[in-house]
Amino acid sequence: MMMMMKSPIILVISTLLFSSLAVQAYQSYAPDKCCATFFSFRLRTNNVVSYKYTDNRCSMEGVIFKMINGNEVCTDPSQLWVKMLIEAKERLQTY
Repeated sequence: MMMMMKSPIILVISTLLFSSLAVQAYQSYAPDKCCATFFSFRLRTNNVVSYKYTDNRCSMEGVIFKMINGNEVCTDPSQLWVKMLIEAKERLQTY
C-alpha cells in the first residue's frame, strides 16, 4: 500500500519540476519587446532620445523609439519618415 502512494507523488513532483523548467527556458528565449501595432504619426527628432530595432524573433519587424519623457513608440521601419529619423539620429551621434 505504501509503495502505491509514492508513485503518484513522484509523478506530481516530476511534472511540476519539468513545467517550471519549461517556463524558465521559454522566457529566456523569448524576445524582450515586439511591436503589435505601429505609431503612424511623424515624431520630432528632438523628442527622440534613442532607437532600436525589434528582435528578429518578433512576428513584425519594427523600430522602437525612446522618447524624452521615457515612453517607447513602435514604428514601421519601411516608412520613409522612420528611415529619415534614424539617419538624423545617427548623424547627431557621430558629432
